[in-house]
Amino acid sequence: MNRILLDTNVILDLILAREPFYESTVRLFKLLLSSDNYKGYITANSITDIFYIAKKSIHYEKVRLMLIELLKYIEIVNVCKTDIKKALLSDYPDLEDALQIVCAEKIKAYAIITRDKKMKATKIKILTPTEFLGKYNILPDQEI
Repeated sequence: MNRILLDTNVILDLILAREPFYESTVRLFKLLLSSDNYKGYITANSITDIFYIAKKSIHYEKVRLMLIELLKYIEIVNVCKTDIKKALLSDYPDLEDALQIVCAEKIKAYAIITRDKKMKATKIKILTPTEFLGKYNILPDQEI
């Protein structure tokens, strides 16, 4: 099973139905849920970031329920002191991105799915939802 780390912005695209990214994100989640080859993961710190950002647009109770539902389908990567130290000691200029990369390495992720254009390639693939779907040769109007 290939592990896929989902960046905060991808989950926010789904929860907030942000266009023009919502459709590809929904398709990504449908693929992850139907595939025996991939499993979605998210870092523990992303949950608090998602909640904080999403509750500015959606009632906090709805955000809470959406996150509870999401956790039925994806796994959480715990963040510990060692992970934070590795991120702080890395050459990566953005701490949040560095921590995502450290956590992806910790779970031996196949890829990080993000729309963050500043996240640079590491030994782990950095893909947008659309790029990931393209690896499956899934067309925008194709049923999953």
